[in-house]
Amino acid sequence: MHAAHIHAKTWQRGERTDVTVSSLEWPRFIDVMPTRILAVDDVVSSGTTLALVHERTVWRFPRARTEWHAAAWVTRKVKLAGYASVTAALHVVCEEGGFRPPINSLSTLLAECDIAESYACRHFGTEAGEFSTRLECIRNQ
Repeated sequence: MHAAHIHAKTWQRGERTDVTVSSLEWPRFIDVMPTRILAVDDVVSSGTTLALVHERTVWRFPRARTEWHAAAWVTRKVKLAGYASVTAALHVVCEEGGFRPPINSLSTLLAECDIAESYACRHFGTEAGEFSTRLECIRNQ
């Protein structure tokens, strides 16, 4: 089994929501032998990041084109284009036309203070300060 890493960043405060996916960091240029690929992300909300990972990387693994699988801690998606399966510890299901609970990457909220502040204001209202304080405690550990 081999592991590879792709850096992905999805949002900058004050900018249009976009996904940026870097190049695949792989110890070898190409490995044509894998029969399955597992892409892991901490949170899958729209699925855009994993879709881009597949799109930009699939050419490196010609035998694995139909055997891509996704895994996450939390997801809204049960299907993703290009992936045979999506597995998660928690699938967030929204009723049609109902409230869509916010799911975000803890790593992003810890690393990007401006994103965390905006997230807290949008989703925690009067308790935004408490949310920010708890994030700060985690950052300082």
